[in-house]
Amino acid sequence: MTQERRQVPRYRIESTIAVGQGMGRTVDLSSRGVYFETSEQLSPGDTVSVVFPFERTGPGASVKCTALVVRVEPRGELFGVAATYEPVAFSIPA
Repeated sequence: MTQERRQVPRYRIESTIAVGQGMGRTVDLSSRGVYFETSEQLSPGDTVSVVFPFERTGPGASVKCTALVVRVEPRGELFGVAATYEPVAFSIPA
């Protein structure tokens, strides 16, 4: 049996996100990290810009951060990417 090492809870949220110059789809996220799928080939140690849309808040609203890739797993034609982030920047157009 594997011992749970996560220090904060994760939530299953599926949403399209911008990842670097491409796109991705979240699988789950927490206050410290995100696991997403993308066709972009990333490697552990890479830093990548991630933008989470918050359209319900207002047109163009988003949360932007820089994430550090900690794990990459092949998932068919996509890659599963675990990344940590801090801090985040909220952007709500006026």
